[in-house]
Amino acid sequence: MFSRIRVLATLASLTFLCFASTTSASEAGDHLRSVHKTRLAFLQTATGFYRLQGSNGDPKYAKEMDDQLAVLRDQVAEANVALQRYELNEQSSKIDIQLMSMFKNLNAALAAIKQNGYVDFSVADAYLKANDAIIQQLNESYVAIENKSGHTVPELAQTLRDQSMIMQRMYGMYIERTASSFGYSYRSDQQDDATIDTLAKQFSKNLEDLKQAIPVHSELRPTLTSIRTKWEFLEKSFLNYTEKTVPFLVTKFGNQIILDLNTMADSVD
Repeated sequence: MFSRIRVLATLASLTFLCFASTTSASEAGDHLRSVHKTRLAFLQTATGFYRLQGSNGDPKYAKEMDDQLAVLRDQVAEANVALQRYELNEQSSKIDIQLMSMFKNLNAALAAIKQNGYVDFSVADAYLKANDAIIQQLNESYVAIENKSGHTVPELAQTLRDQSMIMQRMYGMYIERTASSFGYSYRSDQQDDATIDTLAKQFSKNLEDLKQAIPVHSELRPTLTSIRTKWEFLEKSFLNYTEKTVPFLVTKFGNQIILDLNTMADSVD
């Protein structure tokens, strides 16, 4: 999906000047938004995979997975435009390789779930590792686009985007754990040592910082208040994730919080 770009070596030294003169702040902002939402879509698809596996192939969750994959493919196409625009060849090449691995193993996993209701651990592990690797390349691409375009995302917008990523990671880890009878991870080598409760504490702290940063009379304040109210229902579940689980509430409120955070971010970027 991420096609590589061949750039003439003689133009390499002029790249930055070209970007500076032809890339508007609005265009750069759109590209950064696309890359952010693409990495979020990869996390959301992994969460859908956990739910499908935990349900032993329930058709309801299979349909949700299909819908998430459709969104993912659209987002990958948008991100591809951004990477091409800024000639991020190294990231593009690495994403190409990982996409092949990801879809190969994900398709095998989905076929196994459909046939048997479960998937081999090694296949799920390979899928998730490739998924993580792509997100890492998108993170690097996000920073590279800022540097090449000279456009810096406003601090408030960036904080809101970071919060959406924390919530999705936390939400995904929670669903992964509850989808397993024994609370194990499908990943044999986690890239991130952060636990669900650690992420929950960080999310709470960031919400307090946002409360201080957003004026009382701001048009963003009602949405922030709504997020804080939903978080009150979820915080204890994340902090005490080894106890009784409530995946329904986490799914319901988690998705709404992620949507609201990104809507707020878009409005200030």
